[in-house]
Amino acid sequence: MFFSGTLAWILLFLSIFSGHARTVYAQEPEDRRLAWLDDAVAGYIYGVAPVEMYRTMQQMVVTGENAVFTGGFNRYHHSSTLATAGDRWVVAPNNDTLYSNAWLDLSNGPVLLHVPDTGERYYVLQLMDMYTNNFALLGTRTGVNGARTYRVSGPDWEGETPPGMEEVRAPGNLVWVLGRIHIKNRGELEEVRRLQKQFRIEPMNAGNFQLPVIYDPARSLNFYRVLDAVLEEAPPPGDDEPLLEQLRRIGIGTKEPFEPDLLPEWQKKVLQEAEIIARANIAEQAGKYTPLGKGWVFDGEHVGRFGTDYLTRAATTLTGLGVLNVEEAFYPFVTVDIEGRPLKGGHNYRLSFNRDDLSRARFFWSLTAYQLPEWSLIDNPANRYSLSNSSTELHYDGNVLNVMLQATQPKSPGNWLPVPERANFALVLRLYGPRPGMWRDFRPPGVRRLD
Repeated sequence: MFFSGTLAWILLFLSIFSGHARTVYAQEPEDRRLAWLDDAVAGYIYGVAPVEMYRTMQQMVVTGENAVFTGGFNRYHHSSTLATAGDRWVVAPNNDTLYSNAWLDLSNGPVLLHVPDTGERYYVLQLMDMYTNNFALLGTRTGVNGARTYRVSGPDWEGETPPGMEEVRAPGNLVWVLGRIHIKNRGELEEVRRLQKQFRIEPMNAGNFQLPVIYDPARSLNFYRVLDAVLEEAPPPGDDEPLLEQLRRIGIGTKEPFEPDLLPEWQKKVLQEAEIIARANIAEQAGKYTPLGKGWVFDGEHVGRFGTDYLTRAATTLTGLGVLNVEEAFYPFVTVDIEGRPLKGGHNYRLSFNRDDLSRARFFWSLTAYQLPEWSLIDNPANRYSLSNSSTELHYDGNVLNVMLQATQPKSPGNWLPVPERANFALVLRLYGPRPGMWRDFRPPGVRRLD
């Protein structure tokens, strides 16, 4: 999971505007105001994904505010270290892969993605459009690990695919490439770093898209201004037309620049009210997950291909931007024990997995603990942040893996996963290459408190 932030800002204005949210503005009929409000709420929910993608792109490509700064289009930035407890550039980082990031500009022609022979090592290149849909997942699961070249072209490009290349057609000219390469332990760092450098990007023509810095949260109603600009630069999917008509009714996506500063005061207030209502709806949706039993849940099997479910898309964008499709990686998580009590430091817990269940992950599995509410890796003297099938000290009792969850190191630490001394925590089980349909019948064991 590649998380972009928490939901704290969603409720930011709820208290500020309490008491004012249903103000009737006398200069406009109530029915017109309510119609504007309905369209603006729907538009805000729709716009969360493209606006957040634009913000992320701006920070990576232009301003360097993001720690994985790529410094321009059509070039990789390779993360060279595994995440530790001190990392805060992403929420809930995994401890299993090294990341590679790039933003592609296809406005002036295709871009070539050169992939080396990775042998038996798992990798995936996730290609996302500006609406957070994963339109391609390239890697171990979808082919062989031999060297290859993909030609990524925009929707309007015409031309034959050269021999020896595989064509990938993007729905728009702006694409986020998020790559992951599996690393079994820190002893493999140098080997994987050398492999990373062999993942290359080659533009067939020089890109010409000049990214304007338009995401400025200090500007009033800037969200709608950014959404209008993104709709112009990255045409939405055709199925979005009914929603786009709602946006056009409030002046967004009309081909004329949207300038909220020029709106009548009643329309500005309606847009502010819409933000409050939409954020509350998104916050409520963000707490809804698909249950697996015994406290375990997951995001749902349609994450990464949202269709017209804009509310789920918005909630996922704010809690897990860059999540993989469930066919690629299945991420159950749990925050309570088998009795429904929050997992909390100061207690000892046991989690007993069946070996056969974990082996349903074709490539690898890992179990990671995170301190809440930050979703950060947990600081511990052993610098141990996860357990996986690559952990050399794991001990099975017959067919059962008993994981010990506690703050202090036990006498036999092979199956020990450190948890906080006092804070609440969560567990995320990552299963890469799950067997087909695994997310429908997999039932993880409950977490048992021992004291």
